[in-house]
Amino acid sequence: MLFMPDRIVQATALATLAAGLSVPASALIVDDPGNARPLLTPPAAAIGTWGANASAVAIGPNHILTTRHQDGSSETPTLRQVNFNGTTYNSVSQTLFDVSGSDNFDVRLVEIEQTNGSPANLTDFLPVYTLGISESLVGQRVVMAAHGLTGINEDGAGFDWQAFGGANPNANSYGVAFGENVIDAEDTQNDNGFNGDRWLGDFDAPSANDNMTYEATVAPGDSGGALMMFRYDQWWLVGLPNAVEEASGSLPDAFFGQEWFASDVTRLASDIETAIGGGFAFPDPKPLPEPGSAALLAGLATLALRRRK
Repeated sequence: MLFMPDRIVQATALATLAAGLSVPASALIVDDPGNARPLLTPPAAAIGTWGANASAVAIGPNHILTTRHQDGSSETPTLRQVNFNGTTYNSVSQTLFDVSGSDNFDVRLVEIEQTNGSPANLTDFLPVYTLGISESLVGQRVVMAAHGLTGINEDGAGFDWQAFGGANPNANSYGVAFGENVIDAEDTQNDNGFNGDRWLGDFDAPSANDNMTYEATVAPGDSGGALMMFRYDQWWLVGLPNAVEEASGSLPDAFFGQEWFASDVTRLASDIETAIGGGFAFPDPKPLPEPGSAALLAGLATLALRRRK
């Protein structure tokens, strides 16, 4: 789950690494009392679970995205059942994405179907945002959503992780957790057998000047969840949470100042469309012109036609 202070924590299965390294994301932890969540949130039905240790995001009627690390760094990661909005689906096939000459980006496209072999036909899904050539999302407010562990034992420095429903991080009773943060930078992942662009941010303490109302970080079980932004009157998927800075010494699992990471999917939009095929396409991420502007553009087009005569 997302970790928000005094609230829930969600992320994906974490791997144990040496001190100072990042670990795969597992749960979101949100810094907010009670069960509140950002007022503006996407449909929870678009955020599902992957097997028993990760999350996934629906991006079309029959396709989802998730991370790879929860099933190892092999180029033939295991396919597992997924669950969206209470319904279980089978994974049929997967597409991996090439970075630096090998399929080692911590993202995979998975085709799913109903357990009887019929198309999944999901009705809630998120389009992948296509980043412009000179465009940057650094400084962008984002909403995080995933299934994972919950946060307990807040001690002023952060939270510890605890599975609400037992050892299975996806067995918590909260369902999808939502939180918010800001993308602080973009760098290149080069650890755990994976490479590729990723977004990063940090988990600000309630007293920090840039703390958000629903400040969140990731925890075990959140990997493969959604990093989203709201733009042009709709939600867009921009990343998949996949790692979090490992705590050391006496620090709690989710500590204030902790960095989180998310695989950047904005440069994969075209590759994903090609892999799905059949004319599948994400919406064009451009603002709609105001009525007056639309009329002006139409008028200019007519004038251009007249000049060609």
